[in-house]
Amino acid sequence: MIVILLLIAIVILLILILFQLNDTHKYLKELNEDDKTKKMKKLQKFGLISNSEVFHKLKHYRDDIKYSQAEDDLQELRAKGLLTHEEYDEKLNHLYKIKQNIKDAEELKKQTGEHDIVTYPKEYEKSWLCVCGKENNYVQINCSHCKRNQDYVLSNY
Repeated sequence: MIVILLLIAIVILLILILFQLNDTHKYLKELNEDDKTKKMKKLQKFGLISNSEVFHKLKHYRDDIKYSQAEDDLQELRAKGLLTHEEYDEKLNHLYKIKQNIKDAEELKKQTGEHDIVTYPKEYEKSWLCVCGKENNYVQINCSHCKRNQDYVLSNY
């Protein structure tokens, strides 16, 4: 009888812990959401914008915030003397190139309707980068991830 009561107490304790973890997760999730994010999710609940629209808009919004924070971090490092003016300019230019590559890939994705595109293809000395983001050995005829043909990718995208 004591064993059964002990087991019941343990089960109740585990249930309470799970509820507490769930509440903590919800709180942390809400902490990361700002007003714009909350408003978009509200519009989604009313059916005014689709799930995919919310996903893409929030992704772009969060990416913009990330890049803005990266720029701020670079400025702070330069102000503290941890980056020279040349290093700062080099890193800032690299950051802008990354942002532009993402925008270009998004445009390519819209033009082709192929939703797995994440970058423009590139040729390297011993490999090639597919539009899906997978780097392949140059002797591979098809991408090991998405199976696109190397010649087609490099000449048509």
